Amino acid sequence: EASDGTLWIAAADRRGDPSFRPHDGAFFRLRPTGTAAGKDAVPQRAEVLGLTAPLRLHGLGLWLPPQGPGRLFAVQHGDGGDSVEIFAIEDGDTPRLRHLRSVRTPQFISLNDVAPVGPDAFYVSNDHGRPPKLGHVLEDFAFLSNASVVHFDGQAARTVAHDLRYANGVSVDPSGRFLLVAETT
Repeated sequence: EASDGTLWIAAADRRGDPSFRPHDGAFFRLRPTGTAAGKDAVPQRAEVLGLTAPLRLHGLGLWLPPQGPGRLFAVQHGDGGDSVEIFAIEDGDTPRLRHLRSVRTPQFISLNDVAPVGPDAFYVSNDHGRPPKLGHVLEDFAFLSNASVVHFDGQAARTVAHDLRYANGVSVDPSGRFLLVAETT
């Protein structure tokens, strides 16, 4: 959520897909205060510039610098594996997101959520320690603690927390001193 109350939404239909990959999704911007004419707020679909791959979105994070446009970070479940996509927000009457960068490293196994901490830096949660399908089923059934959190500093990735059980949401407190991770099992 931006300081003006603007919400960014990453949406994808993940129900009933046996491949564990969501159907094509989209980004939406919602300004809860409504329009200038006083109508109820309605989410607006954001145009995505510079990314040709289908959006198969999961976690989403917003980074706002002291001045200038913000950046949106999104977990992408692409055909070539999981990645974090970084977009510049080109805000106006029609919301636009310009793709800046894709980040993919061997430490990204089964991404769930992302928490930006700089223009190219972030934390990301792996909800499992093995790739999808059989690996996920085995970990879930046995309640194994194979999940992790990875930090990407803009150039390199390193695992900063491991032996977690189904690491889900990840966030950094406003002071930047604490990393918060939700384990759902």
